[in-house]
Amino acid sequence: MGSCGQIIKDSMNLKNKIVVITGGSRGLGESLAYAFAKKHACVVLCALEETELKQVCGHIQKSGEACDYARVDVTDKDDVEQFIKKTLARHTTIDVLINNAGWISEKKLIEETTDAEYTTYMRTNVDSVFYFLRAAIPAMKKQKEGILITIGSGAGIHGNTHVPIYSATKFAVHGLMQSVAKQLSDSPVSCITVAPGGINTAMRRKLFGEKDASRQQSPEAVAHIIARVVEERAFSNGDEIEIRDGAIAFQRHL
Repeated sequence: MGSCGQIIKDSMNLKNKIVVITGGSRGLGESLAYAFAKKHACVVLCALEETELKQVCGHIQKSGEACDYARVDVTDKDDVEQFIKKTLARHTTIDVLINNAGWISEKKLIEETTDAEYTTYMRTNVDSVFYFLRAAIPAMKKQKEGILITIGSGAGIHGNTHVPIYSATKFAVHGLMQSVAKQLSDSPVSCITVAPGGINTAMRRKLFGEKDASRQQSPEAVAHIIARVVEERAFSNGDEIEIRDGAIAFQRHL
């Protein structure tokens, strides 16, 4: 495993930055892990799927880059808090936190959605973001540096008729990130919300089919843009960045 050292403050270089990615075992999370590892960041991944996490981390380590992982239930506040504490104990800082973990069911009308599905949506897509922000922000304030990124969705800007509860959760985290950005306006910590359009992932294929998914942007293209935006500091606190067709389509300032 490569070493995870400190980086010179205010440097644009991601080398040795500690980048925590939730839902890092597959889909966009996996692509984000590879994209930041290519920038020589020390990537720390968490998800429920430990076997897949181990595989992703193994690929990164074989390439000569640094990666850690832990099995974490992002809907469990105690799990999240312990993970953040252990990450800080091992690596001293968390320089970038990417709230990527998410869940989506099949297409359903609102009246067909069960209580259990509603609860899973909210716990996975909203509660987890709250838990990670609450756990990470004090450390970032103390270290006087930090970037918080939450993966929203185009469905969090325009309601999606096929997945109304998923849309509701993404509207919620977009609003949460705007509010947190305002709270952090006088601090050295910055917030970004990324709203990708459709991405060709297994989740998309399951929901809309292979033909639809094949027309969407690749997770690698989205991850590359996010890593570049962070590396170049091409954002202001509170920015909301829409990514469509493998490019930044719009960047709203708070």
